[in-house]
Amino acid sequence: MPAPASEQGFTLIESICTIAIIAIAMAGIIAVWSNAVSRSGDAYLQTKTSTLGAIYLDQIQHLPASKIVDYQGLARDLDGRLIKGYAEFSVEIETDFARNDFKLGETGLGPKALNKIIITLSLGQAQAQQFVVYKQALPASGL
Repeated sequence: MPAPASEQGFTLIESICTIAIIAIAMAGIIAVWSNAVSRSGDAYLQTKTSTLGAIYLDQIQHLPASKIVDYQGLARDLDGRLIKGYAEFSVEIETDFARNDFKLGETGLGPKALNKIIITLSLGQAQAQQFVVYKQALPASGL
């Protein structure tokens, strides 16, 4: 005696449709998951870049402006030693006078009263992060 129609199970077409729907859903889930995985290291790299920037800013704070020179290359401290843990970073330090960044003429200061120091940190093809600091170019008695 044949089984009633309600107890016959899935047909081949119903099974194929179910597999196709599950495959489409899994493709969407995997696409979202892979994007999240590729971005999971961003916060770590941003923190590491900020820490390296803080290292440079701290060193610059304790040096006279005349001792800070332009540099491009590996992550080295201002004494020329490699900074441990930052070998993958490239660093560019540019020094110039502040000139038009401030209205120095209104304060009685000349265009060479402040040095502008730009520190650019980059890691591979990632977008570079810039840190800018201003230092007094002349000693206070020389103004």
